[in-house]
Amino acid sequence: MDNNTFMLIFCLFLVLFVVLAWIMLRNAKLYFSRFKYFSAFVCGIVGITCLALPILIILPLIAAPNRPYHKPHCTYNLYQIGKGLAMYSMDHNDQYPQDLQTLAIEMKLEPKLFVCPSSKHVAGSLSNLNEWTDYVYIQGLSATNNAHIPLAYELPINHNGEGVNVLYNDGTVRWLNLRDYLRDFQGQITNTNARKP
Repeated sequence: MDNNTFMLIFCLFLVLFVVLAWIMLRNAKLYFSRFKYFSAFVCGIVGITCLALPILIILPLIAAPNRPYHKPHCTYNLYQIGKGLAMYSMDHNDQYPQDLQTLAIEMKLEPKLFVCPSSKHVAGSLSNLNEWTDYVYIQGLSATNNAHIPLAYELPINHNGEGVNVLYNDGTVRWLNLRDYLRDFQGQITNTNARKP
């Protein structure tokens, strides 16, 4: 469920809750106005409302911890990978490595750079990085290619299918929503160095 759908459902539920509470209070006044417990009844309804609203706001955040609040961390990871690729290419006639494992070992990059925090995976050994990394690396490119060609991106499952971070040849990292990702990467042949869903 994306953010827009959730907000729509939340607003509809909130409106329904307020309408029902108003109807209950209106009818309660007719039925309980002669009794001394009417004020306690009204306080109970108000108390339930005050408890329900924070729960309705906080519960989705707890239930869906993989929402794109990890996007900045993934952006940082891919940015650092891009810096490593640029440094590698300066020592290898503008050529990029054959895979991320070669890059990580030769440039001494930290294993945690190759794991998206949204995926809940843990970094393994650099000696088998191609088996556990969360990022897809596009082989066969060099620093002389077009600046807007993607070099690496993450799997859409990392952010509940809402989109991906993409590293481009000019070193920039941009977020693409799922629709743009499917449009730009449909038919893209990738290597097998990324964990499959």
